[in-house]
Amino acid sequence: MRRALMWALAGAAATSLALAPGAYAEEISSFDVDVTIGADTVMDISETIVYDFESAERRGIFRDIPVRDYLDDGSARAYEIDVLSVTRDGSSEPYEISDEGDYLRVRIGDPDVTITGAHEYQIQYTVANGLTQYTQEQVDAIGIAELEPGDVEVYWDFIGGEWEAPIDQARVRVEGPGPILAYECFVGSTGSRIPCDVEIGTESAVFSSARLYTGDSLTGILAFPSEAFTAPVEEVIEAPKADRLVLGLLIGFVIAAIAIVVPTIVAIATRSKNKGAAIPLAPPQYSPPDGLTAAEMGVAWKGEDSDVRSRAIVATLVDLAARRWVDLGQDGKKLTVTKLTSGTDPIRPWEEALVDSIVSDSGSGVIDDYDSTLATTWTEAYKGLLAEARKSGRRNAEGGKPDQKWNFLAFTGITMFGLGILLGVFGSTNITAVLIPAGVGCLIGFGLARLITPRTETVQSAQFLAKVEGLKKVLGTDTSESRREFAHKLGLPDSAIFATMLPYAVIFDLNEAWSQGFPDLTPEELRRYGFFAENAYIWSYLVSDFGRGIRTATTPPSRSSSSGFSGGGAGGGGGGGGGGSW
Repeated sequence: MRRALMWALAGAAATSLALAPGAYAEEISSFDVDVTIGADTVMDISETIVYDFESAERRGIFRDIPVRDYLDDGSARAYEIDVLSVTRDGSSEPYEISDEGDYLRVRIGDPDVTITGAHEYQIQYTVANGLTQYTQEQVDAIGIAELEPGDVEVYWDFIGGEWEAPIDQARVRVEGPGPILAYECFVGSTGSRIPCDVEIGTESAVFSSARLYTGDSLTGILAFPSEAFTAPVEEVIEAPKADRLVLGLLIGFVIAAIAIVVPTIVAIATRSKNKGAAIPLAPPQYSPPDGLTAAEMGVAWKGEDSDVRSRAIVATLVDLAARRWVDLGQDGKKLTVTKLTSGTDPIRPWEEALVDSIVSDSGSGVIDDYDSTLATTWTEAYKGLLAEARKSGRRNAEGGKPDQKWNFLAFTGITMFGLGILLGVFGSTNITAVLIPAGVGCLIGFGLARLITPRTETVQSAQFLAKVEGLKKVLGTDTSESRREFAHKLGLPDSAIFATMLPYAVIFDLNEAWSQGFPDLTPEELRRYGFFAENAYIWSYLVSDFGRGIRTATTPPSRSSSSGFSGGGAGGGGGGGGGGSW
């Protein structure tokens, strides 16, 4: 389900329960789902659940079936659920259906009779309005040749992640009205891309997995040709809720205004005493601060800053090209990296690990779509660089302490926002109208106060920051004059100065300005440093393209399409839900 926000609020508690010894006295031994997708677009679903209460005395189980699925824009997709029958151990069993807001709850069992041990429950129901018909835009985004506009997709959490007990064995069999054009299946927590086991036939598929823990879903995605259906595919979309009470909103916005204005005023009033050691005037710097690489300098300079984090990869690859450890090229919009056998000076272990995460056994690789190996490798390398920056004193590990006094605002904001969402799900719109704006106001106040409150610097970290600012000043002002000064002080040819300092210009987001000072570099001079372009300015544009490609490669994709094939994962489809015992 796309209710990721609500369940994220309970994620920590659920995880601690899942890891606690003996947290579950109950278990679902097997969970079998048989789905028939009719030509009339209605799904017939039969769930067979072997629920083991062990020695606990229970009356039965309950099953929460989602009837509403919230989309990224705040609207909701609605499904029509019709429960047909319920049995226990092959015989009819009393059950009760209740409306739980976004769920239809089926409570199974006799309230006057308790049971123990393992029992087999079967729930049969139908789902209408659960399929999606592709548009031309969606087909283009998915990029699967077999799909055409008008084809039909089922993107469904056949086993949802909201069950209270773990599932030992899960199996789903889906029978379609025509040939299967494409399919995928994922298991795990929300957003997981871990594939499940698949047996595929012409018109049917079997998805299976061992051991689903609480919070894990089994999500299947299948596409069928439009001609397999005799009825039109309908999606029922409900507009975002607009029934917030005016008074509640006014109260919420007043609280939000206070939460923004008061911390901002206090932060401004106390700013001067939080500065710590003053950063000295930044003299011009014509060599890397403390002999650091561009990435090492950027991490010590900005820490966890996300912009510098992505630019540091670009700077490292450009630096490695200049040092002749790699060749960089471009294939359309893709960055190509070719590993060379030796360079002009030793390659650091984290640099080599970064290159190896990109290239294949052939020694070449392409940076294009999200690459989990590259993202993980860079995350670990960045943590190591940050730890070294703190250990050396260049980055003051205690420098953020003045910010910590605002953490209560973040905690309050998250709590209000989460509670508002939770109460909204259960229909308490009056309280939700107060809590949501108030929570957002607290978070904005937290962000502004932290932004205004300066870091407390030590003498050593302040001196390092002065060197960084000195280098940034040189690279960012009148690059022609800077070029002459570099040549005078370093005694290097222009091409070497350009290649040596370009990675640092990338960190400062000054690569285009820096390149303007070298209009006369020839393609041959650039290629000597692994830069394949007609001139320095064109190369700076290519470096900017590399940055965009690397951000894509290291950032997990978010899903906004209604199709599971473009960015889908476990727990991202319709259906799902969960249940437990009572």
